[in-house]
Amino acid sequence: MPSSSSETRLDNASPLSEREILWRDRYNMLESHGYRLRQRYKPDWKPSWLTTKRSLVFHDDFKPHRSPVSIDAIRISDGRRVFLKQILKPSSELDIHSFLSDDNKLKDPRNHTVPLLDVFPDDSEPSYVYIVMPLLRPFDLPLFFSVDEVVEFVRQLLEASTNFLLPNFILKLNVRDCSDLNIMMDAEPMYPKGFHPKNTTTDTTGYRKAHPKRRRDVLSSVRYYFIDFGISTMFGPDETDKTVLGLEGQDNTVPELSERYPYDPFLVDIFIVGNLFDSALFKKYDNLAFLYPLIEEMTQPDPPHRCDAAGALNLFNEIISQESPRRLRWRLKAKSSGKLERFLIDVDSLSHEGVYLAKYTFTSTTKGILRLLRLR
Repeated sequence: MPSSSSETRLDNASPLSEREILWRDRYNMLESHGYRLRQRYKPDWKPSWLTTKRSLVFHDDFKPHRSPVSIDAIRISDGRRVFLKQILKPSSELDIHSFLSDDNKLKDPRNHTVPLLDVFPDDSEPSYVYIVMPLLRPFDLPLFFSVDEVVEFVRQLLEASTNFLLPNFILKLNVRDCSDLNIMMDAEPMYPKGFHPKNTTTDTTGYRKAHPKRRRDVLSSVRYYFIDFGISTMFGPDETDKTVLGLEGQDNTVPELSERYPYDPFLVDIFIVGNLFDSALFKKYDNLAFLYPLIEEMTQPDPPHRCDAAGALNLFNEIISQESPRRLRWRLKAKSSGKLERFLIDVDSLSHEGVYLAKYTFTSTTKGILRLLRLR
């Protein structure tokens, strides 16, 4: 029989924090709207580890949650994992997100706004509503594997930047806030069996290691999204002054941010995205040197000399057109990797290249034979 001190230790392991108590108190309300939180937040929750000898890490309800305004949940109607976020109403964040998420705009493949699945009131706090989004992952988890995976990521972000010049409105997207924390990935094609929302390296159990597919194997299916419009601005078609003021945002290296002198928010977004390419890609991997001219144009300190969204996308397409397909299929080499690791990466890349060429040759030959047979 366990000692009383052992019982106390288990009883007190991973207790609900004050922030989590808020979610416990909202459990029934959220369930009435069709969304179920994890077992840990049920009002009558009893820690599952008290009745078993298994290690605490094997218990899903052992994992705490820190945010008081957002949380993962299950959509009861179909079992889909989603993400709930509490926001004030009315708010520009909700207006902009709703505007970009209507059915017609979401049909445009260039629209990289995270889909808005549902909006419902907070019955306990009338000044708030909940928005429902797909459960996403950080854009670089798991890490990029090959050059072509990075190319697709860059392409989608630049494509998104040009798409926010819409026919009826001109949207300033996430000015000062389109940084790495607000760019996420819909990794569902990579994780056909799902992943745990808290321990994202595991499957839905929370303790068995997940084995995702590589991006390159589902390349056209992986989508990257902008997720936060809290400090965004939308300009109407008749507004001639499309400048803003403010210092808010996560990237404090943007040179023109000011509370006194108006600046062009579109060019700020270009700088921030270029900075992201620099810090998360160019400075991290050796074989992405071809991105440097693009980054240099996007991060010019003097805004008038900085390229706009269309210019960045055109330059990117020109750069990629000059790269050999073989080079784009190569595995990434981290700058921190040693000589042996780089050698092994090259060997592995050569092996994959041989398999690719063999498949390509076989497919091309087969198609040629079939064409000849049809002609007969």
